[in-house]
Parts: sequence; C-alpha cells; structure tokens
Amino acid sequence: WVDIGPDGTVHLMALAFTGSIGAGTNAMLASRSSDGGLTWSAPATLIADSAGAFNDKNTLTADPTDARYVYAVWDRLVGEHGPTWFARSTDGGRSWEAARQIYNPGRTSQTIGNRIVVITDGPDRGHLVNVFTRIDVVAGIARNSLNIIRSADQGQTWSAPTRISEMQAVGTRDPDDG
Repeated sequence: WVDIGPDGTVHLMALAFTGSIGAGTNAMLASRSSDGGLTWSAPATLIADSAGAFNDKNTLTADPTDARYVYAVWDRLVGEHGPTWFARSTDGGRSWEAARQIYNPGRTSQTIGNRIVVITDGPDRGHLVNVFTRIDVVAGIARNSLNIIRSADQGQTWSAPTRISEMQAVGTRDPDDG
C-alpha cells in the first residue's frame, strides 16, 4: 500500500511472510522515500508474529492535513477472531509507535478491509474515520456489515463502532455446472 504525504514523502506499507500462511512468520513493514521513490528507508517492523496469528489486509494513510502523521491499519487473524490493529508515526514515517489493537469485534468475529480516511474540511478537519467490514459468524453462518470508528485526536483514542449498513450479498451461480 502506498500513499503520498502533503510534503511529497512517499510512504509504503507491506505484508512480509515466510512459509505458508498461518504456519510461518509474518510482519507488517513500513518504509518511506523523500526523493520520489529513488531511495527508501530501511523497513520499520510495525508488528511481527509467528504461527497462530496472521496480519492481513493492510492500508496506510499519510495525513493530508499534517505531514507529521502517517497511519497504518490492518486486521490480525487468530482463528475466527480478527480485531483491527493500528500503528502511527508522528514524525513523517521516520519512526513508529508500537502497534496496538483499536477495535475488538468479539471472540467469533473479525474485521476486514480497514481503511483510514482523514477529514480535510470543516469543523472535523484532521479527524480520522476507519471504515471496515465486520464479519460475525453465528452457528456457522456469516453476517457482514459495514462499520466505522472515529478518532478526533490523530488515532490516540477511538470511538465505539457505528454500523452503517448490513451487507446483502446475493451471490452468483454458474448455470452450466452450478
């Protein structure tokens, strides 16, 4: 995932892993370039896990209202459980605060597709909105919903979730072979 800050700094976030998914080691890494991608900083490890936990579906947002802030968000899967994890930089990606869980959907639920957007105008300028899909599994049946959590302090604290809508999937079927 790549984003460009208001000062032109290019920020990159990637998932790195060895072995097979769920059995090897995996990590979320971040790097920065101040010369348009000609050279890059050494990758910073935001989180690293061994078998049993898998970090996935990462996005990175350079704050368009303040070049000091860069936000990384992803889901961290452990079995059926997948809370939202977050890390931020307050110095333009030169260093990163420790990664932490910012939303726990419950023991048999997970989040996926987390994406932080920074509000750029109006009275909420600089506030963060994290949009994500929540997957709840009950008796083997998954129900999905679109949700948000908000932060008014550059990610230090987060609101309780607001459910925007249930996701109504119709599905598809190949008429030739089912």
